[in-house]
Amino acid sequence: MLLAPVLFAVRERSKLPFLHLAVPLLAGLSAAQGFVPPHPGPMAAIKLLGADLGKTLALSLVVGTGAFIISGPLLCSVCPWWKSIEPSGAAGRQFEFHHQAKFPPRFGWALLVVLLPVLLILAATVADLLLASDQMTRKVADALGSPLAAMLLSVLLAYRALGTNCGFDRPTLLKFTEECLTPIAGILLVIGCGSGFGKVMSASGAGDAIAAFARNARVSPLIYGWLIAAVIRIATGSATVAIITAAGIVAPAVAGDLALNRNLLVISMGAGSLILSHVNDGGFWLVREYLGLSVADTFKSWTLAETVLSVSGLLISLLLNALIG
Repeated sequence: MLLAPVLFAVRERSKLPFLHLAVPLLAGLSAAQGFVPPHPGPMAAIKLLGADLGKTLALSLVVGTGAFIISGPLLCSVCPWWKSIEPSGAAGRQFEFHHQAKFPPRFGWALLVVLLPVLLILAATVADLLLASDQMTRKVADALGSPLAAMLLSVLLAYRALGTNCGFDRPTLLKFTEECLTPIAGILLVIGCGSGFGKVMSASGAGDAIAAFARNARVSPLIYGWLIAAVIRIATGSATVAIITAAGIVAPAVAGDLALNRNLLVISMGAGSLILSHVNDGGFWLVREYLGLSVADTFKSWTLAETVLSVSGLLISLLLNALIG
């Protein structure tokens, strides 16, 4: 959501094929979600498996960077059909600027509006790592760093910047708000339906049944963890649920394996939790609506990139495991 305006602005100025900009951006965001602590999924897996946070973070940056390069820029070079895919939805039009400001917006204000949610969420994450749960500073940081609060504060700051620094009056700001709500309403509805379908699949026990089947496979623990996370992800549509559930299943099986690199096991399960995003994943519909793609084009781009990211993350993890043990 934060980077969509940047994506459309860069596309307008660079004239590059739309997906050649969008797919690398999405691949980088997805790699950070699946591989890199302190995202909730990897953090929970680190705790359940007894991995080392610092080493997992360092290795996740190596694996995530390599997987991002393969599933982003390199994948764009081998998918010529992406050049003909263009956005057609209403979401992109809300980022087009139709009003002339009385004064040009200052760069510092614009940067602060974009980065404020990230800074608040990062502050909450740091507070959770460093402070006790009963300290008031941590409680305040968690309240301000919750996604809804962080985004709301950023919107209020944007009103202040547009009004005080750019010279827009209140009726114009109200018009801006109304123009933004129209395209986002459909996006929220579709994402909610997709996520709800994922919850139904999770509650039905589909993920547990597939995980039980995968548990009987006699393979490397890294492949085993990746496989369980992958099938749960496909069944439920949630990357976070997939990696946490996989960690809970794998932990007892590897409890006595002292030679196992648990840090790479966490990363390989993170890779598995990203595979094959489809219609039961809220992220699938978020990408489709924000990029203005058809369902078929979303499968050809986002789903393909996620799958390549997942498989390349596993292969890089296996390579590192062979090199460093």
